[in-house]
Amino acid sequence: MSDHTDNYNAASDDSIEGNTNDIYKLTSERMSRHRSSLERRRFKDLLGDRRSKVRLTASGEPQSDRRTANRVANERLRKKTG
Repeated sequence: MSDHTDNYNAASDDSIEGNTNDIYKLTSERMSRHRSSLERRRFKDLLGDRRSKVRLTASGEPQSDRRTANRVANERLRKKTG
């Protein structure tokens, strides 16, 4: 009976180690996607915020930033419909 128990424990240890090692391995496809996403994020960080620059109207005057006003209007609309 002890031989059976020893074999079972040895098999369990191997499968546990195998599973933990497999968890941390990425296939080449997933590693490629991971690298691509890191590279894409790096390039996005270099670009900066395009909305931080002053925008001009058709007549050449500076256009006011409407983001805050639009957010407030959207929130009010949600409260009315919600």
